[in-house]
Amino acid sequence: MYSPSSSINGQKDVRVQGQSSDLANRPNFGMSSLPKNLKGNDTINDSQDPEAMELYSRAKAQQEEILYLREQIALASVRESQLLNEKYGLEKKFSELRMALDEKQNEAIISASNELTRRKGDLEENLRLVNELKDTEDDKYIFTSSMLGLLAEYGVFPRVASASSLANNVKHLHDQLEMKIRTSHVRLKYVITYHEVIPILMQWQVMIDGKVRTDRTYLVDFVDVVSIPKTNVNFRLPYDTKRLFHLHSLRDKQAKFKLCKV
Repeated sequence: MYSPSSSINGQKDVRVQGQSSDLANRPNFGMSSLPKNLKGNDTINDSQDPEAMELYSRAKAQQEEILYLREQIALASVRESQLLNEKYGLEKKFSELRMALDEKQNEAIISASNELTRRKGDLEENLRLVNELKDTEDDKYIFTSSMLGLLAEYGVFPRVASASSLANNVKHLHDQLEMKIRTSHVRLKYVITYHEVIPILMQWQVMIDGKVRTDRTYLVDFVDVVSIPKTNVNFRLPYDTKRLFHLHSLRDKQAKFKLCKV
């Protein structure tokens, strides 16, 4: 049933809800929206209107909540600014680290490339040295074979086919051949024919032990000194183990000494 009191209560509820919504929608809501008899009075008597008391308590609570939210917003703004600064600092550090990492990677790549180039050069050098060593070994084998063949032609057979042994044997053979060549040159210097010997002897141009000899059959021993005064040449005719005579030149002082057989 409809009654005047219920209508009045409904109108009051609508007015309270409207005022509450106005308080929620107005951030600058203050004590000015309260009734004049509530301004500047924190103590509410029991004799006052309960509706005004409820409205005052709600307004005060909302004002405190607004102040709290403003403080939270200010703190959040400061925190956001700090986070942004930290973000920018971290981004800067990340960028620097990224650049340093890229630089290190480039250095590592360059170093690895240089190392590969060096190793490639070492491998090529080793290959070249191996080829040269092989050529040297081949030349050594050819030289050793030729030296052994040369020594074998003269009856020399080294016990060991080493470089030092071959060198010593070749040197000894060279000395022997050089001595033979010198002896041959000396012989060729005094080589004359039988028909040339006769007039030389007849002209008293040959002396043996200081005496002129004209007999072409006169026997000359190795102790005798043969002299040709015209050319001032003195020599003896010793013979070796093979019973071959060799021409041994003498100086004037040596020609004066007489050898004797033992």
